[in-house]
Amino acid sequence: MSKQIVTINIPDSYLEAIDTLIKFKYYNNRSQIVSIAIEEFLQKEDKFFMAIQPQIFFPLLENNKNSLDKKTVKKNLKQE
Repeated sequence: MSKQIVTINIPDSYLEAIDTLIKFKYYNNRSQIVSIAIEEFLQKEDKFFMAIQPQIFFPLLENNKNSLDKKTVKKNLKQE
C-alpha cells in the first residue's frame, strides 16, 4: 500500500500523549499511531453507513451532497 505525507494540527496534549506512548514502546512512531486511529475511525464509520439500508442511504446522499455527515443522516433517518 502506498502512503502519502499528510500534515495535521492537533492539540499539544494529544501530541504529548502520543509521544509518551512511543517513549514507553507501545508504538514505534507517530505515523503508526495516527494510521491506527484513522483505520479504527473509518471502520466505525463504515459500520454506521453499512447499517443504513441502501434504499434509505442513497436518497440521503443525493439530497445532501454538500452536507452529508452523521448528524444529518441520523436526522433524516428519524424523519423516514
